[in-house]
Amino acid sequence: MNNPFFSIILPTHNRQTRLKNAINSVLGQTFMNWELIIVNDASSDGTYEYLNSIENEKIQTVHNKKNLYKGGARNAGIAKAKGQYICFLDDDDFYLEHHLDAYYEAIESAGFPEAAWYSMPISYYSDTDTFQKRYLRKPLEDEDMVAYLFHHKNGVPTPRICTHSNIAKKQLFNPSIKIGQDTEMLLRIASKHRVFPIYEHTVVQVRHNDNSGALKHNTGKQRLQGYKYIFNNPMVAKHIPRKLKRYMVSYCYLRSADHFDYINEQNKTFIAAAKSLYYSPFDKNFKIKIVYIVYNVPFFGMLIRKLIGSLKQY
Repeated sequence: MNNPFFSIILPTHNRQTRLKNAINSVLGQTFMNWELIIVNDASSDGTYEYLNSIENEKIQTVHNKKNLYKGGARNAGIAKAKGQYICFLDDDDFYLEHHLDAYYEAIESAGFPEAAWYSMPISYYSDTDTFQKRYLRKPLEDEDMVAYLFHHKNGVPTPRICTHSNIAKKQLFNPSIKIGQDTEMLLRIASKHRVFPIYEHTVVQVRHNDNSGALKHNTGKQRLQGYKYIFNNPMVAKHIPRKLKRYMVSYCYLRSADHFDYINEQNKTFIAAAKSLYYSPFDKNFKIKIVYIVYNVPFFGMLIRKLIGSLKQY
């Protein structure tokens, strides 16, 4: 096929059932000038055979012999991309049918520049069968886009990002980062190029127990490891105020406290919450931190829990 306008990079690992839904959402796009590059990241659940059975000239597959994780897998797809602009999709998420149309219109209205775009978040919670839409506030006219984008605690996930091919092929994902590789890449892009918001909901992020961000995983620790790359990059770090850095570090420790509370590790919950309070004492999460600390303080935490539990009976 001739070079498409969009290349869509879709990494997958052992999610054959969810992957089919993601692929179908691309096939159902109203904008048709695209290619889909599926990177099978060393799956062992039949994904290899399933992908090889697909007969569609607009879909190509890359089979990794070893697991490169999300960043490395996306880089493998970027290397194969022929499109003028590159979009991304995760194997457990899906596009709404107007996703590519919305991005094309935004790119066209900006004059087809070498830049990046991101859309608004919409989540589907599989356990309750509900959707939740959110709108990110508009950046101020003179606001630093690096600081603005970093302030969104969960970043801008890659399915909501589209960037010019020349940018993507230079600003690759950092394969060493397990959580937040999308944020780190987008901040590097924002430090050198324009980044535009699209105030539409075009891609659905599915929340389920197997998400990399689920409470059973210590995402706070993993995200903090990714932040170290951000803070150690002078071209990016110079845009981020010290107060914002401390707030984001505090958020990472709070997420760790959530994880340790979920797996009933009281001492670790106490330590993580105390660190979160130290880095950002009086933010909007102050009460949550205090509750974690009081309920999990060594020796006395259990007594406090029992006391409160007994009081609730009356």
